[in-house]
Amino acid sequence: MAQVQIDRSLKYIKIKIKKGWTLIENIVVIGIFLLLAGSILISAEQVVIHENTLEVEGCKTNILTFINKSRLYCRNKFKGGDIIFDTINNKIVFKIGTNYIDKILLPRDFKLKDIIVHDGYNCISIDKYGFISNACTISFLDKFKNKSELTICVGTGYLEIK
Repeated sequence: MAQVQIDRSLKYIKIKIKKGWTLIENIVVIGIFLLLAGSILISAEQVVIHENTLEVEGCKTNILTFINKSRLYCRNKFKGGDIIFDTINNKIVFKIGTNYIDKILLPRDFKLKDIIVHDGYNCISIDKYGFISNACTISFLDKFKNKSELTICVGTGYLEIK
């Protein structure tokens, strides 16, 4: 705040400027900064949780699309194939015989779990008509180690997330 002193003879005007802040002003400013920082941290945590949810749903959709595309490929080529779940390298591979046709990788920080199929282990067979004869549940862990699953029923004409 500036204080103005005027000489009675009007020969000069002297302005006296106060330097510094009072303790109360400093406490109020620091309090405002802390409130803003707290709200930003809460928002950042919600963003991370929401991002993980979107990645889980995206991963489910990618796996579903991969399986359906593999089935379509087998039907169009009139050849049987296998979808192999590589839990060590965290990827899913589609192959016909010894030829690798396609693969997908799980998102970073996700972990593919063992796929237990009623007549095998970590492998889904697709016949030349595009039908899956193995019932199974595909499981993976997300960033926060929460388990997500996709279940495939035997003889399904089309796969979908439920």
